[in-house]
Amino acid sequence: MPTATLLEITDEATRRQFLSMLVAAGMLTACADDDDPEAQPTPSAPTTRTVDSSHGPVEIPLNPTRVVALHDQLVGYAVASLGFDKLIAATVRDTADPAQAIRPLGTVPPVWSTLLDIGTHDQPDLEAIAAAKPDLILGLPYEADPVYDKLSSIAPTVIIDLVQGARPPFQRQRDLARVVGVEEAMDRRLGEYRDKLAALKAGAAAGLVGAGYTYMESYGPEECYVVRSDYSPGPVVLKDLGMVPSSTTRSITEEYFQVSRENLASYDADVLFFGLPEGEEMDATTERLLANTYAVRNGQFFRVPRDIWALEVVEALFGTITGLESAFAGKEFTLSGEYGTPPAATPEPAEEVETASPEPTES
Repeated sequence: MPTATLLEITDEATRRQFLSMLVAAGMLTACADDDDPEAQPTPSAPTTRTVDSSHGPVEIPLNPTRVVALHDQLVGYAVASLGFDKLIAATVRDTADPAQAIRPLGTVPPVWSTLLDIGTHDQPDLEAIAAAKPDLILGLPYEADPVYDKLSSIAPTVIIDLVQGARPPFQRQRDLARVVGVEEAMDRRLGEYRDKLAALKAGAAAGLVGAGYTYMESYGPEECYVVRSDYSPGPVVLKDLGMVPSSTTRSITEEYFQVSRENLASYDADVLFFGLPEGEEMDATTERLLANTYAVRNGQFFRVPRDIWALEVVEALFGTITGLESAFAGKEFTLSGEYGTPPAATPEPAEEVETASPEPTES
């Protein structure tokens, strides 16, 4: 075995002594900190935050990972379509086909294939919701309010209602996106919508600036509505294209104005849009009643998917534009001059200025 030199032994002893000094110094520092009344522990990072809801402020996890949605379209899809992938369950229309109500909107978010069954809108299964162990529940007043106390005993429950009065389009979706942290994705998607809108406006819809439109919806022969909503995707796109509500609808103040089927033709326009559920045909009586309208006679009547045009989520804007691109392709529009751009407001009369009467002249 080789013999260690004196220098090596000395170096090793010095190293051990140095390390012993460091350990002792550390212990002294720790003891000093324990004795120092002014020493403060390092604060831990927050794990929760407070958000607004229709039931007041609610404390929720900073990064929720097990979220239950009490509506497939307006809650679950509203956040999942923006890339939120922590959804574990949603109440649906048909538990045998959970994607039934969102499939017409386009691509079904991947998270939908793993959703737990917690019942339908009308009959949410509270036991199944509790068994899912959510750390956040999201809902709308008309489904969640009747069982709010039970829901909030399971997990923090945020109920988002529509903003009352004038509001930006898709405000409810923005509020939900803010709760789960995907608001930036919503802004990105709206930017992509504006790009597609500009292409449509410069192309197939170029002749529609100032055209008067009426949008109608049918819920069977007994329920027909003229829609004056500023928030439904269909009318949002039409207005963004430069169209205006027709002269026949300008006095309507309700967002959804119910009219009898026999009176639908009185809401004529340069262009008529009629919203129907996917796969449903217009009944023969309604078709006959609308046959003599200006829009139908000029081939400017379009059947559109009601579930896309009426659903207040950003993704529906893209479905609306895609449908219009197809419907308007190669189309030449004629404008009546009667239903479109309202006349400019009459300017206020100028304030009269008194002037002195001329002095009479002597003859």
